[in-house]
Amino acid sequence: DNQNYELLNLVLDRDSDQIMKYLERGEDIPRNAFQCTDSKNNHRSILQSALQGCAPHFVIQKLVEVGGNDLVSIKDGSENNPLHYINESTPILSIALLLQSCGVTSLRQKNLSGYLPIHSLISNNMPIDVISELIRLGGDDILRVT
Repeated sequence: DNQNYELLNLVLDRDSDQIMKYLERGEDIPRNAFQCTDSKNNHRSILQSALQGCAPHFVIQKLVEVGGNDLVSIKDGSENNPLHYINESTPILSIALLLQSCGVTSLRQKNLSGYLPIHSLISNNMPIDVISELIRLGGDDILRVT
């Protein structure tokens, strides 16, 4: 049903205003809308696509609020969780929200290549303050996972 993909298409179009209008529909949102994934991009979830597309914090916050744990727990085709998609444009508030929603254990979830979210940050040359904040929020034990 194309109606289920409307939210994903808005996220892929990076249209924050339209995303917010869509999310304010409440019960009118199709039940499966948050389960849609982007088959052209390794089956990224709506939340992962929003992070990849550098969505502002208010969009990430509303997606997590409305989509709930089901949205936050979706992994892509390479077993990346949303924390693997944090990038240099992800606001610190969004990182804290994701940690709260996903749980600190998600920092220890490896993808199919064996990388943790912290590895993705380091390999993408993330600023040290973002890496430090993730370690501060998640605890330095995420560096010792083997």
